[in-house]
Amino acid sequence: MAFTYTQDERPTALGNLAMVFGTFTSIDGDTGGDIVISGLREVLGSGVQTDLAGAAPGDNAPVIAGTTMTIATAPDATGRWFAFGVRA
Repeated sequence: MAFTYTQDERPTALGNLAMVFGTFTSIDGDTGGDIVISGLREVLGSGVQTDLAGAAPGDNAPVIAGTTMTIATAPDATGRWFAFGVRA
């Protein structure tokens, strides 16, 4: 089982706020995992979009604890994620 993610090294900044983006891949039957978000001190909002057809909105709703985003996906999903909040 393997869940991997990337984070774009170029966050979008506006004053003391920033938005970061990335991708994720869940292979070998994995159904999600944790994304450790760098560049933010506090997460104010986030979202996930999988590349699987037929996924209902909200199926992949992330759970935030500090600056770690936990997502649940269908097995072997790929997609994109974002988070915005107070810059670190």
